Amino acid sequence: MKDKGIIKNFTVLISPESLGLNQHALFRLKVSGHILHDISKERAQQIAEAQKQRPEIRFVGIEDDEITIICLALVHDIKELEQLRKSFGKNTDITEIQMWPLTKVLKGEDYTDQIV
Repeated sequence: MKDKGIIKNFTVLISPESLGLNQHALFRLKVSGHILHDISKERAQQIAEAQKQRPEIRFVGIEDDEITIICLALVHDIKELEQLRKSFGKNTDITEIQMWPLTKVLKGEDYTDQIV
């Protein structure tokens, strides 16, 4: 099945909690302030692509407006979430940051269980 392309990959799922990764949060990042809206859209795409490389970011999506990024983060504690928020704030293209810490993920564990 792998040779036929039906199975893309084999994965080992490790419990994030066993690694001390107990804190989830959703982030909403708005990219704006550029003279042309197309520049904001381009920068949002670049920022979203960069987030894909961060191991603590488990999900990245761009809203319909094409300048708002949604991320799901998984870290050890609230202190790390604050550090993550501050790191987003260092990017001058990001003009708005909203963070919603989550106590528990009830559906969507696939986004948090796959530790590579």
